[in-house]
Amino acid sequence: LNKNGVVCACGGSDDQLKIYITDVSRKSELASLFSLSTGIHSSVIQFIKIDVIPRNDSGKTLHTELQRLEGGQRGA
Repeated sequence: LNKNGVVCACGGSDDQLKIYITDVSRKSELASLFSLSTGIHSSVIQFIKIDVIPRNDSGKTLHTELQRLEGGQRGA
């Protein structure tokens, strides 16, 4: 998704993929794109809107911070 200009980060488990995104305006398009490119059925994909992808000084995604931010921002 990042290669397509989408600011996002992924997490979750084997039965529920979470895609954290900063812009939900293309959510349906992204679900189809992701499903087609990975073979993962869209029913196991959950989009979660967050304001910014948390990163450390090296630019790596802070996954524990994603989980914390998710609390009040479900249902994108």
